[in-house]
Amino acid sequence: MASTEIQRTSGSTPTNAEKFTVSLWFKICDIGSNNGLFGWRENSNSGNNNLFVRIGSSGNFQIYFTSNNGNDNHLTLLTNRVFRDCNSWYHAVISVDSSQSTSSDRAKLYINGIQETSFSSASYPASGRTFFSNDIQINFGKTRSTGDADTYFNGSMSYVAFVDGTAELPTIFG
Repeated sequence: MASTEIQRTSGSTPTNAEKFTVSLWFKICDIGSNNGLFGWRENSNSGNNNLFVRIGSSGNFQIYFTSNNGNDNHLTLLTNRVFRDCNSWYHAVISVDSSQSTSSDRAKLYINGIQETSFSSASYPASGRTFFSNDIQINFGKTRSTGDADTYFNGSMSYVAFVDGTAELPTIFG
């Protein structure tokens, strides 16, 4: 899947732009380079909203959400744990709900059903932060950073889901 992606354009109005869930199974084949799992880049009047989720070159899971052409960082989760087993399938669930009162409850990452809590870097979105608006192009298997550099995923993906408007637990995906 080294230079392909699955694209979907969201509907005209998000169900609830403060909440979303992403679920995907992945098997990594390339260790030592960035592997873009999922993301979007939105150009809007309120600034560029960028989400990119990847396995970094060091093997850690990375989630970034920025706006204003990357100048404002609203969410960063970089795991201490690394994912380098090319023979294993991993199930990742990213559950975001910026309406939560506790900041660390606003973004959660689960790998194989277990919530990741050990991060080398963690910052959480402000209460009520919106993440996307009308007609964004969502990419699975590719991320695009604020510098327009495409980062593709080199591996396999299966059972990919994007849930607009709710923050789900990993148990809903089986």
